Amino acid sequence: MITVLLVDDEPNLLDLTQLFLEQDPEIRAITCSSASDALKLLTERQFDAIVSDYEMPEINGIEFLQRFRQAGGKTPFCIFTGRGREHVAIDALNSGADFYLQKGGDPKAQFAELRNMVWQSVKRWQAELALLESEEKYRFLADYSLNGVMIQDFTGTILSANRMATEMVGFDDPAAMIGRNTFEFIAPESQGQVIDDLSNVLAGKSRYEARYRLQTCTGKKRWVKSIGTMIEYRGKPANIVSLQDITAEENYKEAGVHYEEQFTRLFSTQNDPCLITRIGEGDQVLIETGNRAATELLGYTEEELQQMPLHQILHTSLDFQNLGDEDQANGVILHRKDGNIVHALSIAHSIVLEKKPATMLVLQKTGSKFPSFSAKGKDLHYQAMMDSILAGVMLIDAKDHRIVDINAAAAWMIGTPAEELIGSRCQDAICPAERGRCPITDLKMIMDRSERVLITADGTRCSILKSVSPFWIQGHQYLLESFVDITDRVKAEHAINQANKKLNILSSVTRHDILNQLTVLRGYLTLTEDAAEDAGISETTGPYLRQIEKVARTIRLQIEFTRDYQDIGIQAPGWHRIGLILDYVTSRLDSGKVVVENTIGGLEIYADPLITEVFYNLLDNALRHARLLTRITVSCRDVPEGLIISVSDDGNGIPLKEKEKIFERGFGKNTGYGLFIIRDILDITGITIQETGTFGEGAQFDLLIPEGAFRFVDHKDEGHTIQPDQSDIPGTPYRSERRETEPRSERSSPEGK
Repeated sequence: MITVLLVDDEPNLLDLTQLFLEQDPEIRAITCSSASDALKLLTERQFDAIVSDYEMPEINGIEFLQRFRQAGGKTPFCIFTGRGREHVAIDALNSGADFYLQKGGDPKAQFAELRNMVWQSVKRWQAELALLESEEKYRFLADYSLNGVMIQDFTGTILSANRMATEMVGFDDPAAMIGRNTFEFIAPESQGQVIDDLSNVLAGKSRYEARYRLQTCTGKKRWVKSIGTMIEYRGKPANIVSLQDITAEENYKEAGVHYEEQFTRLFSTQNDPCLITRIGEGDQVLIETGNRAATELLGYTEEELQQMPLHQILHTSLDFQNLGDEDQANGVILHRKDGNIVHALSIAHSIVLEKKPATMLVLQKTGSKFPSFSAKGKDLHYQAMMDSILAGVMLIDAKDHRIVDINAAAAWMIGTPAEELIGSRCQDAICPAERGRCPITDLKMIMDRSERVLITADGTRCSILKSVSPFWIQGHQYLLESFVDITDRVKAEHAINQANKKLNILSSVTRHDILNQLTVLRGYLTLTEDAAEDAGISETTGPYLRQIEKVARTIRLQIEFTRDYQDIGIQAPGWHRIGLILDYVTSRLDSGKVVVENTIGGLEIYADPLITEVFYNLLDNALRHARLLTRITVSCRDVPEGLIISVSDDGNGIPLKEKEKIFERGFGKNTGYGLFIIRDILDITGITIQETGTFGEGAQFDLLIPEGAFRFVDHKDEGHTIQPDQSDIPGTPYRSERRETEPRSERSSPEGK
């Protein structure tokens, strides 16, 4: 007899699950209506298995599982839920679930599978318990033995020792250790720690790890790493210890201390100016100290330099977190205490001081200067033009990211006078990007009407639409940045998204409740059918019960349709590579010997993110319904209205009278909703669809992409024939026979309309 804990907030479903499980006379089911009650019950009694729903108030099934596992619970756990999303199953298994089963199938088969899962998990757990019990006394040696192994009682008397432990303390024969006290071999400075560790283990601590100093029988000192835990030895509690000799490691550390003392003396007497820096909170680089030459060059005392942010005196593009082992030289500008500027060459060395990484900067004065714009050189017409532009405009030095010029609109958005911004680094003043990770100069991104963030003088993060154009003046590179404030638009979009999210949550909860009740209804129908058969009246009641079952299935399909339909239009449209979508879709479908041919090249279209489901449904419909099908072809062609993408096959085709009906809700042999949803997904960005094939020759769905909603990019991976069942690469369902496709020029994008 095994005992199973059932947890579900639906009383009817809880009772039904209990009824089905207890049809097995070897199963007894105990029910709980909430995870919190179940957690409390689990502290009071043991169960052989737990079966829990996912969607429950306060604590859902995954959180219940995680809390139970974190508390040390090992009992087999099954998530039994109506939520069929893939990520729920992944979360459940990653959190320690033994099984995951979705509700909603045929009740008899579904509950039989649940019983089977329960028995499998219980038998496996019982086998693991038996193995753990048999290995308990020996498992510690296998897991933690480093070199020496010793067993002692809690007075310190040695009960057993292996040869390596014996040699560590200077004896030759392990038998000579038995009966001696451990403290004979512990140096006085470590004895207090040993007493504390033994006391903690005796008080219930599972294990400890520590470093002790031993003294051998000849008086020689050794350092050891010790790992200990409590066991039962010959019917009494004892402490088993694994020992590793780390004397060489400790001697190396002591040598490192001497090295650092020598380095400090050399640093202070170095003729070149030197600074030691470390990375502090918020990845800010702080000066730890400077030598005498550095204080003379910068005009600060050593005390003033300590903990000063480096950027106050030195501007550099070095990435201090990723310097590597090689020294790096960089031109820098030094700001002295008296306000004067010094041009210098900075050489950065990665070092380790006091067991922590640091950077030493060696500074060498130079006579070179960096190109700059002077206020005197500005043309009055140029200045008038800059200040008349309503968008913010800035000129940035691409090398050191300093603001060279800025117009009135940009200064107003930032909230700082233009003259105060000129000369400052954009990453220190207005840009949230980390140093060394500039999207343009470091990450090589193209920024054209991209949504970014601008930090104002009071720290507010404003949403902006930004474009950046690099250009050169007298051999020096600059960045021309222009941007407009879109904060109000972003806030409005966020408010709409939040409202949609709340509506979707409400719909999901309602749908979950209805589907649970349908599961209960179908379960009781199954029990009624069995009872009618046992009573000999199934011929009379059978037709009525089957009709009720048919209606229940129809209701379920209609409810599931609302789940698919609610996702349409939630995410913003974007550009999608059709070749990659087709590869992904084909990998998900069982196409058998049907060849899927893609001849569209590097085509991208502007569409709702659910465009993947559009192509999935079109290919799935062909594979599911077309008779004598051997090939599906995806192609495109220009038309005066834009571009047509055709998905055609060589199957039997669609009769003329059904060509428009197939897009109506409820029409079809499967769920009846696929093409109806497809039309609405495409309509979001103005794409239309119609069936243009010839009955008897094959079906053809034409998607008309309007001007500005498509473009061709040179993606060499697109434009190939997919041959299912010919994979020669492990893990891939097909191989690609590449065909070169000529890229075409990009047309205008929707953002430009």
